[in-house]
Amino acid sequence: MNNSRYTSHTPRHPARRSDRRFALRQIWPWLAIAGALLVALAWAAWGANRGGPTGQPVGDSGPRIAFEETFYDFGDVPLDEYVEHDFVYRNVGDQPLVIQEEPKIELVEGC
Repeated sequence: MNNSRYTSHTPRHPARRSDRRFALRQIWPWLAIAGALLVALAWAAWGANRGGPTGQPVGDSGPRIAFEETFYDFGDVPLDEYVEHDFVYRNVGDQPLVIQEEPKIELVEGC
């Protein structure tokens, strides 16, 4: 029998736990920076699609709608009672305002 040992250039044991922790400590700041950058880009893209701070288009040209009020509470209404409310709007832009679809109304019912 030959007493010589076979030597390999690859380690027999996987990386030790302390080595993996060290690698995680090195990569963690880069992952945090990449995540923060991704959130910042998503936030910037979302803000660019909304227009100005009030959701109105940026700039002064074009049609712009303005409502006197955007919410109305009828309070407690009996089941068979008919109620109605008019929302007053106006065009504050410098071009004609064309409303092409029925407005979307949200009805909130309570018990």
